[in-house]
Amino acid sequence: MTLPRSFKDTIAEASGRTVNLIRAPINLVQKNFKRKRKKLLALEAFTKSATRMAGKEETVKLGRVHLMMQANTKYQKEFPLVLNLATEI
Repeated sequence: MTLPRSFKDTIAEASGRTVNLIRAPINLVQKNFKRKRKKLLALEAFTKSATRMAGKEETVKLGRVHLMMQANTKYQKEFPLVLNLATEI
């Protein structure tokens, strides 16, 4: 999975470490693994927050999942917590 360089740089600056996003079919997660689905939703929140920090809209591909992320200030205060959840997947 390749992400725009600006997106990767934003994540690295915010976390101080490299973050690898998971690759999983969304239907498998939704049907069989509710716990993983919660983590996937946390990852979605994380990518929205990181994209907001980059100041642009990005497309993030998670396996067959295509999430269009837009700027959203809702996750600004939750960013550190969501970052931790995303890196633990």
